[in-house]
Amino acid sequence: MVNILDNKVFIFDLDGVIIDSEKTHFICYKEAISTYTDMKLDWNTYCEIHHSINKTFKELFPNDYNDIYALKNELYKQSIKDISLISGFYDFFKLLIKHGKQICIVTDAPKEIFDLITSKYPFILKSNVIVTRNDTKFRKPNSECYLQVVKRYINTYELNEIIAFEDSYKGWTAATNVIYNCILVNTPDYFYYNESEKIVIYVTNQKLYSTKNNESVQGLCFGNQIYLRSNIVHDRESSIELIKSNAIHEVAHSFGVSHCRNTCIMNSESFEFWNKVKDEPIFCDDCKSKLPSRF
Repeated sequence: MVNILDNKVFIFDLDGVIIDSEKTHFICYKEAISTYTDMKLDWNTYCEIHHSINKTFKELFPNDYNDIYALKNELYKQSIKDISLISGFYDFFKLLIKHGKQICIVTDAPKEIFDLITSKYPFILKSNVIVTRNDTKFRKPNSECYLQVVKRYINTYELNEIIAFEDSYKGWTAATNVIYNCILVNTPDYFYYNESEKIVIYVTNQKLYSTKNNESVQGLCFGNQIYLRSNIVHDRESSIELIKSNAIHEVAHSFGVSHCRNTCIMNSESFEFWNKVKDEPIFCDDCKSKLPSRF
C-alpha cells in the first residue's frame, strides 16, 4: 500500500486546491464578460477555456480582454473575504508540517492577490517555497513554476518523492511535464478529466541522456511525456520488442513506480527483464502493487 506521506516534497496550486475559489473566479469572469460582450458564460465553457492548454479568454475577446480582465480582478478582490479553504486542507497542511515535509505553492495568481489571500489565511506563508505569477515569465501550462521548485530539490530528493496537487488540466499539464506524481483535485464531471489521463510517447533515433548524471539511457519519463530511443539494436524485430518493454518501463515511471532490484521490468541494472514482455508477470509483486488497477 502506497502512503502519501512517503513523499518528501508537496507542491500545491492555490485556487481550487487550497482555497475554494474556482466558482468565485467563474462568477467574476461571467459578470465581466457580460459587461463588455453578449456572451453568457456557463461553467463548462469557463473550464473549457480557462483551464485549457491552448485556449484563452484573451484570444476569444482580443479587443475587450484588458477591460474584461481588469473588471474581473476587481470583482475577485472584493470577493476574497468570502472565500473559504478547501475542506480538510488546513488539517493536511498541519500534518505535513508535523512530519517535516517540504511544502511549496505554485500559483498563477499575481502577488497582489496572493497577499490578500494570505492576509486571510496566514498559515499558508509557512510554506517552504512560494512561486507566484510575479516570479515567472510564463503561466501554466508552461512548467516554469514547477521547474523552479524541482531545481531547488533535485539534488536532495528523487523525482518520485515529489507530488503535486492541481485542480485544472493546464495545471496538471504543467506539473506532469516535470514530475511523475500529480493528483488532479476536481469533481467526477470535470470537463478535462479524460484528457488528464493521456500519456504521450515520443520515439526518436537520437541519443537520450539522463538529467541527473548525463549518462546515455534508453528512455526518459517526464510526468505524462515519455521519450524512447528507436535504434537501440540493429535487428528490427528485437528492437521493436525492446521498445515495447522500454515503453512499459517508462509508463510505470509515469505512475510513480521507481527502479527495483527484483526480477522485474523496473530493474534498470539487469537486462534480462527486457525479454519478459511476452511472459507474465513482467512486474514483481512490489512494483505491481504500486500501479493503478487499470494499468
